[in-house]
Amino acid sequence: MDEVSMVAELLDEGGPSPEVTAKGRDGLAGLTVPVAVRRHARWTKPALAAGLVAASVAGLMTWNAAIGGGYGGEAAPTRSAPTRPAPPPEPLMSARTILLAAAENLDKTPSKGAYWYTRQIVGDQVRPIGADYVIERGTEIQNWIPVSPKEYHWIVMRETGAKPATSADQTAWRRAGSPDRWQVTASDALGVSGKPIPVDVITEKIKSVPVPAAAGEPFAMPASLRPGWTGFVPGAKLTPAVLRGLPTDQADLKSRILGWLSSAGIKDADQRNERLFNIGSNLLAADPAPPKVRAAAYQMLAGLPGMRSLGTVTDRLGRTGRAVAVRRDDGPDGPRREERLIIDPVTGRLLATEEIVLRPDDVHVASRSAPQRPGQVVRFSVMLDARWTDEAPVLPKKRYNVDKNGNPKKPECARC
Repeated sequence: MDEVSMVAELLDEGGPSPEVTAKGRDGLAGLTVPVAVRRHARWTKPALAAGLVAASVAGLMTWNAAIGGGYGGEAAPTRSAPTRPAPPPEPLMSARTILLAAAENLDKTPSKGAYWYTRQIVGDQVRPIGADYVIERGTEIQNWIPVSPKEYHWIVMRETGAKPATSADQTAWRRAGSPDRWQVTASDALGVSGKPIPVDVITEKIKSVPVPAAAGEPFAMPASLRPGWTGFVPGAKLTPAVLRGLPTDQADLKSRILGWLSSAGIKDADQRNERLFNIGSNLLAADPAPPKVRAAAYQMLAGLPGMRSLGTVTDRLGRTGRAVAVRRDDGPDGPRREERLIIDPVTGRLLATEEIVLRPDDVHVASRSAPQRPGQVVRFSVMLDARWTDEAPVLPKKRYNVDKNGNPKKPECARC
């Protein structure tokens, strides 16, 4: 008799006996059966469901015994569920693809406002004088850039504190007594304990400045003693009106910038590409450029030589983004530093910029006060906010370069 006939004969014998069915019901009487409902799962004991399940279980027991396995017979061989192959890793997007996607995803709705407002944390990692470890410090900076040439560009700054840069640095810091204040060389100054950088630091009359571990108080100062905003690039002076007039086609934008560089005497191809990268990066967030100009800047950057993809990364606040980078200062031993842009893949907005040491330059290798190491972040900027607003600048009481009423001082000379 073949297998099909055996199964048919077994089925013709009818269902389980009344005794088997009764035992099945008794065994399932105390069980609960999940019933799906629209909003949430609940547990119930419907008699009909119990009877149907009991009959099904009894039938399965009879079927299992008939084919020689399971209850009371030889154990049936078990089969493990087929395992699904692991999904392939996400392919690394090229730098060009990342930048062009950012240009596409960027909100290009025209925006208007009396001020271009940005808030960011800028900082670096630096080795304090006499220390064998590196600290990371930062300063929160708010910029209120006016559209009107009659209003002032205000800057609000606040030190966010300093701490050892890595776990290894923290170990060395503890070994040194866990100091809460350091001295760094004047050339590494970002600010001085809640004050603007003194002129004596700029003129190198002061050789070092203090860096406290604790956060500082906010203070404000006008970016200039003259109203309006002016940005400077080689060969051009930028104003909000100039930025509004920039081309929204990437080829035309690149041609315009190259014209500025030519007028400044910059002819070297590597230097021109580096300036294109820097100016284009500033157009992405820091400068008050229209949205379509920002998109064109992304497209221009996508066409620059040497752009590399770093894939998905996190910025210093833990935000996920896609990073592109370009390496600089090529020499006989290779590039010395890498500049990175971290971009939100959904909105196309710039999240952060970083400059990383690949090989310390000769100056810092020879310096005992501030030697660098590979991987050290010598400059970073984390963008917290960037938008147009009609709100007037919100300024703290502590201000510099102002008169007794808190307004910018009058310039002392016609060209100051």
